Amino acid sequence: MSEPSTVPVVTTGVPSTGATNEQLERIGKQVREILSYLPDYVTGFVKDNQRPLTTVGLLIAALVSLRVLVAVLEVLNGIPLVQPTFEIVGMAYSGWFIYRYLLSATTRKELSVKVEEIKEQITGNHSPNP
Repeated sequence: MSEPSTVPVVTTGVPSTGATNEQLERIGKQVREILSYLPDYVTGFVKDNQRPLTTVGLLIAALVSLRVLVAVLEVLNGIPLVQPTFEIVGMAYSGWFIYRYLLSATTRKELSVKVEEIKEQITGNHSPNP
């Protein structure tokens, strides 16, 4: 006699349709609740961390600006005669600056006064002039 063949039962682990719909509804409700409070969370986070976020934003903007500047200078240096011209202009300006501000004591004092004025404009601090 032959024995009846047994068929193995394979379960997928997926719950029945009723349980799946309930889970989806519960998950959907949680997602809607989180999304409804999201603007309040973001507003509170920005309000609590305004200075650090501003600092991070300025740093990112500075890095992007620096990257763009480097890219523009690389393009300009690729043009014939532009790089040597920039170098000559830079050396000429450096020579003029040394001649104008650094050779005598009176012009060095004038330069230090100008630097202090610029510092005051930037920081808003007023220090007594020497």
